[in-house]
Amino acid sequence: MRKKELVAIVFLLVLAFLLRFYQLSSIPPGLYIDEVSIGYNAYTILTKGEDEYGEKYPFLFRSLDDYKPPVYIYTTSLSILLFGKNEFAVRFPSAFFSVLTIPIFFLFLSNLFKKKTIPLISSFILTISPWHLQFGRGGFEVSLGLFLFTTGCFFASLFLKNNKLLFLVFAFTFLALSAYSYHTFRILAPITSIVFLVFFLKKIGIKKLIILILILIVLFLPFFTLSFSKTGITRFRQTHAFTTYKTTEYPLVFWKNYLAHFSFLFLFSRGDGIGRHQIVDFGPLLRFELPLTLLGLYTLWKIKNKSRGFIIFLLLTSPIPASLATPSPHTLRSLPMILPISILAALGVILLVKRAKIFAFLISIFFTLEFSLYLHYYFLHYPKTSLMDWGGGYKELVEKTTKYADKYPIVAVSNKLQFAYIYFLFYNDKLKIVTTNELWNKKVFGNQPILYISLYIDKNTNKPSNKLIDTVYLPNLNKDGFAQLWEI
Repeated sequence: MRKKELVAIVFLLVLAFLLRFYQLSSIPPGLYIDEVSIGYNAYTILTKGEDEYGEKYPFLFRSLDDYKPPVYIYTTSLSILLFGKNEFAVRFPSAFFSVLTIPIFFLFLSNLFKKKTIPLISSFILTISPWHLQFGRGGFEVSLGLFLFTTGCFFASLFLKNNKLLFLVFAFTFLALSAYSYHTFRILAPITSIVFLVFFLKKIGIKKLIILILILIVLFLPFFTLSFSKTGITRFRQTHAFTTYKTTEYPLVFWKNYLAHFSFLFLFSRGDGIGRHQIVDFGPLLRFELPLTLLGLYTLWKIKNKSRGFIIFLLLTSPIPASLATPSPHTLRSLPMILPISILAALGVILLVKRAKIFAFLISIFFTLEFSLYLHYYFLHYPKTSLMDWGGGYKELVEKTTKYADKYPIVAVSNKLQFAYIYFLFYNDKLKIVTTNELWNKKVFGNQPILYISLYIDKNTNKPSNKLIDTVYLPNLNKDGFAQLWEI
């Protein structure tokens, strides 16, 4: 690697680190339900060697009955060991591996392209991509999964370059690890592994092919065994896109979902509409990337080396897992699309610089303005407008409840505060609570005073008691009421 390239990579690493770690504990504004669940299960693994349900070192975590893959939770255990049980520790693995994806992506592309401008520009676009940033700053398993998947592709490119079987073994190992990290890669990793086997068949030979197939079986067998078990398919049953359709309609449903991932509205305008996945009026891609991506497709058509086929393969297969689920299109589940799109945008930049420098200059100005606007909204406005998407109010609720709980033998929480129990476990697992519905009877608890926690009650709603102890307000623009503490 030449000195200029090394300097460029160091610059990208510093930029990626700043964008992903700046105010990581407080932006996004609070831990959402999956982050809290991951954090508490990682904590119990670290301290007790078991999950929240008492199962010793599980391979699938029951969690919120969605049976999470193991790699991110075990990685978070190490993070909690280093930083304690807090927001930063839960998000650290995602942010850390999001940063590391940048140099791995560069090295991967350096093995595919002779000209280093393509890897450098592609890596820069990935560094500043809202799609990659959004999931790198939250406790999302997909960020770690993408790093492992990209690392697998990097080792496959090393095999293409050096023809050493060990590199292909490493490739399959990292691809398998990605499948144990996030649901998207349960589908993408096996498909990619099979494609590598077919693509490298002539270089491998029959004897080595048999060895590699055996290695793949060993790596993926636990995954397939659990995926098709009763607990393993729970997640698919919860999210698959075909619930209300006849079997004959399945292909049409899939095709509709698949094409939606390539629409302008999804990629450049509003994403999937889920507040945790993007900020309002921004898609997962910046709008300046649209003309660059289209130019990149044109350039890719002209490329005649082996890299073209793999870029097309990545682009066409990345939306498949998300297309099988609902809602669709889905920004989180289709995150691997960011890899081929970053390459296409880079090819577009290079074509513009060569043939129309004035347009390249104008797009660079447009990029600077749009990216600055994105950062302004993300760091200044997004924390105030997305509180409810990120579990806003729950941490404050636990803190206020802790303040009064010593005076009451029983703390009862309304079940309308959905999943409140996991927030209490994460922020104060010594505080024991009872979850109740609206029809609960105080007589069940005898004559003991009860600290009852309800959703915020307005003037027109019946109050559970005449003695209001405290109110939890959201730290948003309107200071909306979130929950109230009552003595009953």
